[in-house]
Amino acid sequence: MLGYLDDLIVTPLGLMLAIRLIPPGVMAEARVRAAGSGVERSVGRIGAALVVFAWIAAVRCIMYLVFLLR
Repeated sequence: MLGYLDDLIVTPLGLMLAIRLIPPGVMAEARVRAAGSGVERSVGRIGAALVVFAWIAAVRCIMYLVFLLR
């Protein structure tokens, strides 16, 4: 339980610190490059759907094995 709580607090704080340490000019250039990269948002949705599908498949396999070995 403490490990999850730690992750919920430390990870966002670390990200905020990392973003603050990036010089403004570098951040502006990175945002311009990201906006003009031409990567479609649907790629992210497809990737997320694949991850969710993989987790569902893994849980189903584990459930099958648990009920099979009972």
